Amino acid sequence: MAQGLSLVGFMAAGKSTLGPPLSQALGLGFVDLDQAIVQDTGLPIPEFFARHGEQQFRMVEARVLRQVLALGPVVLACGGGVLDTRGNLQALQGWGRIVFVDVDLQTSMARMGADPDRPLSTDVGLAARYERRQADYQRADLRVDGTQDLGSLIQELREHPWN
Repeated sequence: MAQGLSLVGFMAAGKSTLGPPLSQALGLGFVDLDQAIVQDTGLPIPEFFARHGEQQFRMVEARVLRQVLALGPVVLACGGGVLDTRGNLQALQGWGRIVFVDVDLQTSMARMGADPDRPLSTDVGLAARYERRQADYQRADLRVDGTQDLGSLIQELREHPWN
């Protein structure tokens, strides 16, 4: 695979869990965008949100995303809101393939629990945020069922015709 592969989807869809074994299977490096943001800012994401808010976070996320894309082909696990920022979808489309790791809201909420590392997980507008993001996620090159076991997901992506 000469192109990068980005994993998009709602919070707790399994992007960061799928990314490392998928990158090994495809012979690519792996980058977790949220971890790259933490490295860039020196702040855990919940602390960054508390200090600077979501709008500032999205600006940093867009900048770091472009730095990661400049690295060349990798498997990239994106944060759930990466497509909220104008231009990010087009940047990902120009860089490689986009895979929507799809889970329903109930699965997402069950996986998140009360995770303090997810600043938006307790948002009262979580369901509306989930619904609003679906249209952008649907613009991915491929949708996979994020409730499948890892082995099945990796096999599906390895066998996809673009490889």
